[in-house]
Amino acid sequence: NQKVLVITYNRNLWYFIRKMVDKSPYNFQWSNITFRHFHGFCNDILNEFLIPRPSKIDDIVADLDKELENKNIDEFKFDAILIDEGQDYSWEWYNFLSKFLKERNELFLVCDEKQNIYDRELSWIDGKMENVQFRGRWSELNTIHRLPYEIAEIAYQFSEEFHLSQSVDFDYAQTTLFNDRDSFFSWNNIDNETWLEDLYGAYQTFNQQQIA
Repeated sequence: NQKVLVITYNRNLWYFIRKMVDKSPYNFQWSNITFRHFHGFCNDILNEFLIPRPSKIDDIVADLDKELENKNIDEFKFDAILIDEGQDYSWEWYNFLSKFLKERNELFLVCDEKQNIYDRELSWIDGKMENVQFRGRWSELNTIHRLPYEIAEIAYQFSEEFHLSQSVDFDYAQTTLFNDRDSFFSWNNIDNETWLEDLYGAYQTFNQQQIA
């Protein structure tokens, strides 16, 4: 009976997470869980308090901080906030979300430096989390849990060639979690003129693999 916010950066990722939660073998009230992407959550708060939308989306957090300074937001607080794609957040975004925590004060954040495609400054994750007191060291996932060997090998070579972050190593021992005989991998370079046909061909191949 706790209120939980599950929040992503990507607009569509929360749909996937909701489906995963739906498959979990636990009983709970769906009404207690809110799934949202960050800017969608900000828009919801703007609407609730009838605050005009800023002309620039980059100003949305600063505007909300200012507008909510003297407003009661208790009705919109959560017992726990679960943040996915932490590498896509800034300190200001995290600090804003933490204001929507109740006294239970539980926050869970996951971050993958290798997926920092927006080149965010991430030092805040280690040093500035003042509003929520974390205990102990960060838990680190240093092994692959979702890639078959063949794809993991290519991803690792790509990472080395383009000098991406090497803070997380690939542990090929974890590929035993997968049955590589059932995996399918194909690399195709797509031409601008034929991209639609190539995409449809990939879709058909995927469909056939799923049916098989």
